[in-house]
Amino acid sequence: MPRLLVLGVAAAMVLAGCRSQDSAPKDQSAAVDHQSVTQSLAGTDPTGDPCDDGEGYRAQYGRRDRGDRGIGILSILDTIVGRRSDTLVMHADSTPSSPVVARYILRSIPEYSWCYRLEVYEPDIADNSLEVGYETAGLPIAALGSRGRWTQVIYGITKEGRPRPRPRPRMGWTLVEGKPVNQVLWPQHFQAMGGFLWADGKTPPDFRDGPRGAPVDLGLAPDPNGNYHFEVQILEARGRWLKAHIRFPSLCVADSVTHEGVVWFRYLTDTGRPAVWYATRGC
Repeated sequence: MPRLLVLGVAAAMVLAGCRSQDSAPKDQSAAVDHQSVTQSLAGTDPTGDPCDDGEGYRAQYGRRDRGDRGIGILSILDTIVGRRSDTLVMHADSTPSSPVVARYILRSIPEYSWCYRLEVYEPDIADNSLEVGYETAGLPIAALGSRGRWTQVIYGITKEGRPRPRPRPRMGWTLVEGKPVNQVLWPQHFQAMGGFLWADGKTPPDFRDGPRGAPVDLGLAPDPNGNYHFEVQILEARGRWLKAHIRFPSLCVADSVTHEGVVWFRYLTDTGRPAVWYATRGC
């Protein structure tokens, strides 16, 4: 059966190019003294947060406006109830002896709870992790290693300064061979999704009558907050384009008028980043 999604359109933010070989990223933070950073922070958390690993700085969470969703997502495998604890260790390059640049931590807490935490070795880094399902998060993929043993992820984004330099990605390589991880690229992820979802975005969708075809106007208008809402029933995928039955407003938005039509739209950018997004928690 065709899959039903509800997507909102959002501009994809491209901060780093794709590479497909095992090599150190060009845009990487300067070397840091891990021991001095760890010693200076050890024992400074009065809350006893079970997600703190005692290594490095806790990255700031929640700055998705300048993030990079990469070409896919890498997440730690878990179970719905009683998630286990695990850590993704990221290195400066794809060798185990290279410096550790970050740790992505999943911790199981009593009473069927859990938490995620990103620890880094330089200050003022925003967490670039991404929720892709209900309370399921992971790190965007920048590149796949040539032999499939390592994956490069975009774990963080630098803060803006004054004058406002463009935020820069922070990347690291993590060993995935034989590890309990789930790794998927966006084409497979989007085409395998299903269910009734809702999302918004302030960029008007670019509906076409075919891949790179003529524009199609379905009369989609923004809501009072400037957001666009529509459902997508995927009919066909071709490269970076999807053919879909569009319906709006979505079932999550109360409205007595329904518009619909079959159109094509681009769901991936030239660098493989998502050009559309979705509500990871449903309506």
